[in-house]
Amino acid sequence: MASQSVRQIQQALKDKGFNPGEVDGVWGRNTIAAVKLFQTRSGLKPDGVVGPRTATALFAGARRLS
Repeated sequence: MASQSVRQIQQALKDKGFNPGEVDGVWGRNTIAAVKLFQTRSGLKPDGVVGPRTATALFAGARRLS
C-alpha cells in the first residue's frame, strides 16, 4: 500500500476518534490496531485489512479532495 494511501487511512481513523499513532504513512502495529478497533466498533470482521467494506465505512461522509 502506498504511503499516501496509508496517510489517508490514518487521518480518517484519527478523525473518527481512533488512534493510529503518528500520521506518517507507515503501516505499522498502531495503525493495524486502530483499524481492528474501528472494524470491531463498526460491526465488521476485525482483520486489520482495509478492504472494500472497511474503506466504505471509514470514508463515509468524508469530503473528496481534488
